Amino acid sequence: MRGGHDVLIMAGSLRRDSVSRVAGEILQRNLAASGIATRLLLIEHLSLPFFNPDRHYDDHAFADAYLDAVRQAKVLLWCAPSYHRTISGSFKNAIDFLELLLNDKPSYLTGKCVGAVATSKGIVAAANAASELAMAAQALRAFAFPLQVPITASHKTLDEAGNLKDKRIEGKLDLLAQEVRAFLKGGLGATAEIVAAG
Repeated sequence: MRGGHDVLIMAGSLRRDSVSRVAGEILQRNLAASGIATRLLLIEHLSLPFFNPDRHYDDHAFADAYLDAVRQAKVLLWCAPSYHRTISGSFKNAIDFLELLLNDKPSYLTGKCVGAVATSKGIVAAANAASELAMAAQALRAFAFPLQVPITASHKTLDEAGNLKDKRIEGKLDLLAQEVRAFLKGGLGATAEIVAAG
C-alpha cells in the first residue's frame, strides 16, 4: 500500500456488483477533487483470515500494510454491506484486526474520525449496520461523524454500467465528504458547523 493519505476509505464486499464499493469510489473521487490525499481499500483485496487473538497478536505480518494504512489516516470512511441486519462478516473481520492497534501510542483509533456508510435492501438493516459501524469506531476510541449514510434498496441502486441511479444517494455522500473536509481543516468544531448548517 503505497503513497501518503489523510483519508482511508474501506469499502466493498466479496460480491461483484457491490454498492458499498461504488459508494467508496464516489467518496474517493469527491475528496480527491478537493485535493485531499485519499486511498481506497477494497475488502476483497485484503484476504484476511478470521481474526484469532491467540495467533494474530504475534503473527500478523500479512496484515501490517493494512494496519499501517489505518495508522496513517486521520479519517476512516467505512462503506459496508449489511447481511441479516448487521455488518457483513468480511467487513467486521477487517475491523476486528484493528484490535492489533491496542498497544499503539495512542491506542486503537484515538484522535481519528470515522464515517459510516451501510448498504442493504431494507431500511432497518442499512440503518442498523451504519449505527453498528459508528459504535465499533467509538469502541476503538475514534470519533464518529454525525452523519451516517444508510443506502437502502441496494438491489435496485446500480444501473447496468454499475453506476448509482439515485442522485439523492450521491447528495448524502457529498454531505459526508463535506464533514470530512471540515474535520481535516478545523477539527470537530468545524464538523459541527456543517451539521448545523445542513
